[in-house]
Amino acid sequence: MDFKTAFHLLFCSLAVAALSLLAMAAEAHAEKLITLYQFTGGTDGATPYGGVVQDAAGVLYGATGSGGNPACFEGCGTVYSFTRAGGLKTLVSFNGPDGYGPGHTLFLSGTTLYGNTSSGGASNDGVIFSVHTDGSGFTLLHQFSGPDGLYPTGTPQLGTDGTLYGIAPLGGSNNQGVLFAITPDGTYTILHEFTGGADGGSPTSLLMSPTGMLVGSTFQGGTNSVCGASTGCGVIFAYTPSSNKFSVLHTFTGNSSEPLLGSIGPGPTVFGTTINLNGNDVFALSPSGFTSVIELRVYNSGSQYPGPTLAPDGSLLLTDGPNSYGQEGNLLRIKNSKVVAGIEFNDTEGNGPAGQPIVSKTGTVIGTTIYGGLCGSCGTIYEVVP
Repeated sequence: MDFKTAFHLLFCSLAVAALSLLAMAAEAHAEKLITLYQFTGGTDGATPYGGVVQDAAGVLYGATGSGGNPACFEGCGTVYSFTRAGGLKTLVSFNGPDGYGPGHTLFLSGTTLYGNTSSGGASNDGVIFSVHTDGSGFTLLHQFSGPDGLYPTGTPQLGTDGTLYGIAPLGGSNNQGVLFAITPDGTYTILHEFTGGADGGSPTSLLMSPTGMLVGSTFQGGTNSVCGASTGCGVIFAYTPSSNKFSVLHTFTGNSSEPLLGSIGPGPTVFGTTINLNGNDVFALSPSGFTSVIELRVYNSGSQYPGPTLAPDGSLLLTDGPNSYGQEGNLLRIKNSKVVAGIEFNDTEGNGPAGQPIVSKTGTVIGTTIYGGLCGSCGTIYEVVP
């Protein structure tokens, strides 16, 4: 199985034992699940793998991996905005040459959205794009071709100087992916080419700390051969733009591998998830060391959704997807190393909550599902109200 297929399955095949987890929630409180929007698979798009971002006025923005322009198989994907009053508006309908399959959460800065597509562009190897929040000013910032990276992933990160940073899980000199930067004048620079060795291989997520340091994860690589001498278990890395310094912060073992990062802060602490022998771990990595927050046991491990969202109250919000035991996915709230609340999804409201949830301006939790709603594989935007 090639990486692109494996990475797609990484976002589509998690199966968490929801009933046993929710039974742990001794402090659980009632929360209500509301469906804000059901995608149709038409011009509005379908399968929103990425979550949403919200501006100061409360408008939501996201991307769908399919639907929209039918020039691509199952549609090329879209960028959209959503308000309760105005409904959903399609801002971008990709056509293939300008991108295909925007499968990740967008980055919002002022009135500009930044994102990537895993395919499309001149070489069909993916693109980095920007667009204004009113749908105007769509710009291809970079089109990948292989030596410069393949199939960009994760959410791009914008520095205070206007430089955009991102990752591609394949390509580069070693075909192990790259960390890159795009300056405001459009100059593309490879900052680090992963080797698959001690520095990791196939980067999967990227965050920026309040101090401007980039922290990311890799799907494989590292010094531990338990996960396979040629692949490794993955690492967490850091890159400081001001000094052009790359370093490895943590190397995973066979008991915990394939990390995905979700939140950074307060300070330099980063939160993420890994696969372990029994299921998934939620972890925290700070200057004082690596800490397992909670182990979530699953019926059939092998993949996980994006890392947890750090809520203002200090709890962590984590989604999981449908499994072969008939469960349609859950949103879990973790506090003091315990599951204290949870919502179970169903096919009508949407199932497969793949995108990382956010805490809205009003304190509710908003996210997306990739299945359910009006059709089996269209997806929804949901809200959880305390």
